[in-house]
Order: sequence, then C-alpha cells, then structure tokens
Amino acid sequence: MKYRMFPAWLTLLSGLFCQMVLADDSALYDPKTKESDLPDKYSYKGQGQPAFIQTLVPSKAQIDINQKYFEICEAELGAFPKETIDCRNAQPILMQRTTSDGKVTRLTLDNIPDSIPRVRDGENQVTFGPDNLASSITTCDKPSGIFRDMKNVGCVPGDRIGHVRNELSNGDQVDWVYICRKNSKFMADEFLYNELGLIGYNRNTGKTCYFAGQATLRFSVETEEEDNKDKSKKKTDIDIIVGKDIPPPKGRDFDKRAVSHWSMPPGGCTSCHSQGPFVRYPFTEQVCLADEDTEKCSLKPEHSFATVRECNHFLYKNRQALPGDYKCKKVMPERQPGMLYSVISPFTDSRLQEHIKDLSSKYKTSQDEYLGEFVGATLEKWHEPKRLAEKQAEPCTLCHAIGDGRYGERFMQSAFRLGQTVPQADYHFRSRLYWSNLSEKSKEAGFHDEKIKTAVLPAKNQGKDSKEIKNAVLEDLSEKAYLLAIQRVKECSTSKDKEPKERCKWEDHWTLEKIKEEPLNYLKANCSYCHDGNTEWRKLMTEADYKENAAIVMRRIQEDNPAIIMPPSGSLPPSAINIIKAYLQGK
Repeated sequence: MKYRMFPAWLTLLSGLFCQMVLADDSALYDPKTKESDLPDKYSYKGQGQPAFIQTLVPSKAQIDINQKYFEICEAELGAFPKETIDCRNAQPILMQRTTSDGKVTRLTLDNIPDSIPRVRDGENQVTFGPDNLASSITTCDKPSGIFRDMKNVGCVPGDRIGHVRNELSNGDQVDWVYICRKNSKFMADEFLYNELGLIGYNRNTGKTCYFAGQATLRFSVETEEEDNKDKSKKKTDIDIIVGKDIPPPKGRDFDKRAVSHWSMPPGGCTSCHSQGPFVRYPFTEQVCLADEDTEKCSLKPEHSFATVRECNHFLYKNRQALPGDYKCKKVMPERQPGMLYSVISPFTDSRLQEHIKDLSSKYKTSQDEYLGEFVGATLEKWHEPKRLAEKQAEPCTLCHAIGDGRYGERFMQSAFRLGQTVPQADYHFRSRLYWSNLSEKSKEAGFHDEKIKTAVLPAKNQGKDSKEIKNAVLEDLSEKAYLLAIQRVKECSTSKDKEPKERCKWEDHWTLEKIKEEPLNYLKANCSYCHDGNTEWRKLMTEADYKENAAIVMRRIQEDNPAIIMPPSGSLPPSAINIIKAYLQGK
C-alpha cells in the first residue's frame, strides 16, 4: 500500500481526532456541527470578536476507534475511579510573579493584559530583541509549556491539575493525572478551558495511556496579526472545553458521549513525554495544603503554593488558625527511581492495529485515499521514547529519566541557568518564549540550581572521613561533575547538531521484560552512581559486588524500610523488586 508519509497523514489525523470541519459529509469524518448558545457567564476579553460558534460532534469512525482504545486501556489500568472528571475538583495552579526585590504578585485574569489569539505558529506575532528575549509580554515565575495567547503567552492564571490514585484488585497502583489549561483569558468563566489532558499510569507494569481532551465548542475569531511589516486580518479558531461533569473514557461501561470529550492522541504525546508518563515541569510542581489524615488537598486558592518551602512557611504561621491538622503535599505523583514505562498506542499495540485496519472495509467513503493512508501509517511506529544512558550524565539521570525528542531539548533550558541569563539564538521558539516569560527573580537562578547546592551535593559529599580538605575536594569534584553532566545532556538532546546526539547512548525504557533480561544493568542504573566507591557508601558496581552484598541491597530497596531515605530505598516498583530478589539469590 502506498501512502504519503507526513502531510496527508497529519491532515487525516487532524480530521479524525480533532474534529476538523470538512466540506464532504462522509461517514468517516461526519463533521456534524450546529450553532450553539454561549455558555453561562461567557465573556470574551481578547482581540477581535467571535464570528460564529459551533458544537462539535465526533464521527462514527472516531467513536469506533476510541471505544477499542478505551477497552484496551481499561484492561491495563482499570477504570477511572470516579463517575466524572471535574476541573472543579482539581488543584488550582498558582501563577505568580517575583521581582528582583523579592516582591511577590499573584496573577489573576484581572491583572494581566487582554489576550491576543495565536495565529498559526505565532512566531510572526512576537518580536525578539538582540538579547533573544521578547519584551512586551507578561512575566511570571513558572511559565506553562503551552502557548496559545501571544500577549500573556505562558503566564495565564486559572489552570488546574488533579491526581487520583487507584488500587486494582490485583494490588497494582494506578495514577491518573488530568490537567485543565486556560491558555488565554478569552473566557472569564472559571470552568471554561482551552485544553484538557488525562494520563493513566500503572506503576507496577509501566503501562501508560494518554487521552487527548476534545473541545466541545469552537468559535472563529478575526484578529490582526502584526509581523513587523504590516497588519493583516487573520481568522483563527478557538476551541473551548467546559471543564465540569465530564464522562471518563471507560471501556466496559462505554458511553459514546465520552468520545466528545476524549480521544486517542494522534501521535504527539511521547515526544514531550519521552522521559516517562509525567513531565516534571516547574509549572506543574504544585503544592497544596492537605488534610493530615485523608491527604485530601484543600482547593482554596490561598492553600495552593509554588514550592514546599512556601507551603511550610504558611503552615508555620497559620497552624493555630486552621480547623484541623494539615501538611504540605505535592499534587503531582512522585517519580520512582527505576520506573517502568510502556506506552499503549496504535503504533505499538497489535490489538489497535488490527482494529484500525478493519476500518478500510467497514467505512467505505469518498475519503478512501486518506483512510488508506491512515491504516498504512498505523504500521509505522509512533515516536518510540528513549532514555539517556550516558555515563557522564549520571548525576542527572539518577533522579531524572532524560528522554529524547522535545523533552530532552527543553529540560536543561527550563531547569538550569549555569551563568546564562539569555537564551541562545538557536533555541526552540517555545524555549525562547519561556525565557522571555520568566520573572526577573527566576532568571537569576534555575529551578534546580539551588536544589543541587543545598540538598543534593551535601548528601553526596559526606566523604569517607570528617577532614575538611577531603570534603572540599569531593565538593569541587562533584560540582564539576554536575556541570559536565548538564553540558552532556544539552549536547545529546540538541536537534540542531545531529552528530553529538548520534554519538550518545540512548536506551529503551525499563519494562518488566527488560529487567528480567538485564537485572544487573537495572541495579547499576539505579544504585551505582551513589555506590561508586567515592563516598562513604559501599561500592556496588559489578555482579560480584551486588551478590556479595545481597542482604544489604535488598534491605535498601524494600518498600517497608523508611529509615533509609536516599534513592532508591523503598521506591523501586514491587514487581521489579521481586525480579531483583530472584537475581541476587541466583534463581
């Protein structure tokens, strides 16, 4: 079967999964739309005015494909454990600005400028100066990685993030994380959003499903695009999601109405999520005030914080006034050393491939060419996520899985400064916007710079004795090692220069099958950096080292050993620990 690999495939997927409105009323696309009244509390505050509003309806083929996807995901992850998905029950993501004098301002929809819709890629709507920074855009401490509003860019307040953990009947722990993004202030209603996403992750097996939130309303806006030469009228569509009472993507109790809200992604997830299921981006590192007993987060905006330090400071000052016992809790699930990761997609799962191929006979339409290309394209692999396995990068990869694709490019640009206060000219467009968005205070130190100096290095540099000169040497060597590691990650992740990336060592993510085949490599990847003989901890580098010290190794990785606080104590997946135990005991 012949098919054009990219443009037509992308066009098809946009039509199939994003409900592109086509002129041909085919059974495949079934572009049913109808004029709709505006939602309650509707208020538009952006440039240009809406021309028309539509209610978007999924096609028959889209319902068919997604029902199968939902069934397969539910078999691996269990059903979403709540009746509905509701942004009202998710934690508000704090958006604030810290100036160089330390003054903190919380951003609201009332104290940021009017929004300007992004037209096409948006590059012509922003002017960068000689320092490669864009002036005249809103600044904040932790910009979002998603840019739809070309005035406030990544600093629009109103986003929410939710985390639900579920235990299956077989004991598997499943994390569900959903995010509701308000990428502009076009909609003043607090429950109207521009984007919605859901991730399901089985911690025991690594199986992962991504669900792309689907807009239920769309309106077209005519706006002016300024591109340094002239101003011209452009039309752009703004998709709207009503973020409450959303039916979850269930398989066994399938409700076709859920396909109006959720879709199997067309293939873009694992380029950004190449490191694992949850991107530990500074923007999403939200902290809440949680009930000590139930661990349920308070949803009050004043109980949402950007860091654990800020939350602890609030708790210290207000503990007596709070109606109960509370603690500070990170909303996003913590990453495990040795995490497993295996994505379910139409490009890797044979069950989905066979089902989608059957569409060619089930849906005979005038779009046969596009349908044929789509069926053929499913036989090509989705972006297969890899993790960086470079020796020099171990100071970073001990705690972080550094993925390839877009994730690797942006990780260093958002996390570290290393003496840089401006982005390089060849940085990705979004990364340059990210730097431009950053508050003055945030530009002075990276998200991880302080953490490394105050937490990681002291733990690493305890030394084998208490002599000051010995610790000073270790500290110097260790700091240099981090700088070299960060530089190596940048070299390996660049998309501009292919040679360094091709020289780097990229490996598949850990799965239960891979651990069974390479138990020693799994142990070394999670233990040997700290146990390398240069610290007070026992050297564990070879098979003999691990097997001779099997009792110590198992004591450190057992889940019920809270006394050992350094990774990977008590944090390796139980399914992986069973394999490692059998390996160490020679079974």
